[in-house]
Parts: sequence; C-alpha cells; structure tokens
Amino acid sequence: MKACNVLRIDINHSTMDSSSQTELQQNQTHDQKQSQDKTKQTKQQKIIELTKSGAKFVYNNALVNIIVCFILCNILHHYASKIYVYFCAYSTALFQLNSILMSPVVIISPHCMALRWLILESSNTIYFHILSCCSFIIARLSK
Repeated sequence: MKACNVLRIDINHSTMDSSSQTELQQNQTHDQKQSQDKTKQTKQQKIIELTKSGAKFVYNNALVNIIVCFILCNILHHYASKIYVYFCAYSTALFQLNSILMSPVVIISPHCMALRWLILESSNTIYFHILSCCSFIIARLSK
C-alpha cells in the first residue's frame, strides 16, 4: 500500500510540475509578446517621426521639392506608359480583325483616358522641369 501511495504522490507531483511548467511557459511567451509589441510600437513611432521630419524637410526646401516632383513624375510616366500598353493597346499581329475592331471601344474607356492624361501631363511636367533647369544653368553661366 505504501508503494501505491508513493506512486500516486509522484504522479500528482509530476502533473503539478507539468501544469506549473506550462503556466510558466505561457507567462514567458506572453511577456515576450508584450516586449515585442513594445519594440514594434517604438519602431513604428520612430518611422512615423522620421517620415514627418522628412516630409517637413521636403516641403520647406524648394530645391528638394522640385527634385522629388521630378522623380515622381518620371516614375509615374514610366509606369503609366507600361500599363497603357498592357491594358489599352493590344500587342497582336498588325492586321488582326478583332484588335482593329476593339481598338475604338478600348480607347474611349475611362481607364485608358486616365492613363493617356497621366502620360501627357507627366511628360509635360518633365519637359518643363528640364527646360527650367537648363534655363537656370544658362542664366548662371552667362553672368
């Protein structure tokens, strides 16, 4: 009988240890998650602060503002022309009947008109940026 009681005590003791171990592990994982969440929040706050300070710098500095506008116009022009070719201009054989018949319908669709406008306006902006920079350089050199 004493052996049975000892075994029962050992079994109960081992189950108690495993339950306390699982609780301990759960507490540790919870603490780790909280610390990770805090570091994520601090990282996000740092990113937000850097973005705000960068935006203020671009907004307040005229030269940087012009350069950022020029780069954005170049990127928009490049991708708008690629998207226009993909969605609005079929790349089929030269005289296929279905592409010739569908072309007037696709050209007047709103997304194609918006892409054409974006391509035109971004190319005009790029042109005037380059023209302004060249005029500024020539004016400085002529002095």
